[in-house]
Amino acid sequence: MTLTIKPESRTEYLASLRAVLVPARSEPGCVFLYANESVDEPGTIVLHERWRDLDEYVNEVLQRDYFQQYLKLSENAYAAPRIVVMLNPIEPLDQNTP
Repeated sequence: MTLTIKPESRTEYLASLRAVLVPARSEPGCVFLYANESVDEPGTIVLHERWRDLDEYVNEVLQRDYFQQYLKLSENAYAAPRIVVMLNPIEPLDQNTP
């Protein structure tokens, strides 16, 4: 997912994102969750995440208080609509597997 954050909201957004990363990564269904900011375009955030069960993520994880606080703040911070790209992994997932 790519997010474009308003310059005036960047500091507050990043603080909120940092606060949500630890508990989200601790969720049993989180395979990975990476957050990066463009070097060339500060305020352009790319989230790369994989969850074991998308329904569980949507219906349970996103409903948790910590996630709702992040979502509430982030909605007002967007300078443009989110770009969401759903991906399927290309096997093998383990880099040590031929």
